[in-house]
Amino acid sequence: MGLEKFLNGENVEIPYGIDPYLMKLTSINSNSLDFSIVGDWEPVNVFAEAILPKREFFEAILDGAAQFWNTLIDYKVFEEKEIKDTTAKEYPKLMIKEIEKLSGKVKTLFK
Repeated sequence: MGLEKFLNGENVEIPYGIDPYLMKLTSINSNSLDFSIVGDWEPVNVFAEAILPKREFFEAILDGAAQFWNTLIDYKVFEEKEIKDTTAKEYPKLMIKEIEKLSGKVKTLFK
């Protein structure tokens, strides 16, 4: 997961959407990061760029992810549908636990 890599000290480049775009997160200092969305081709086009506060940015991302997984739980997406044998019915709950773990790490790292 890109967020986990960033929290472990790495700058991150991950695919953004289905088009050939990259989301880049580059640490500037202990409180700020450079956020950008760029084309993954030459010449590189920058579609969005901003200096953002790390804690607030990551809290917003994690809140949105938790809301997504809770909605899947509310609608019993993994319980009522025929799904592949490899998909655990507990997967959304496991993802929420991972989000909670990352949220705790964000609060500890960025006070």
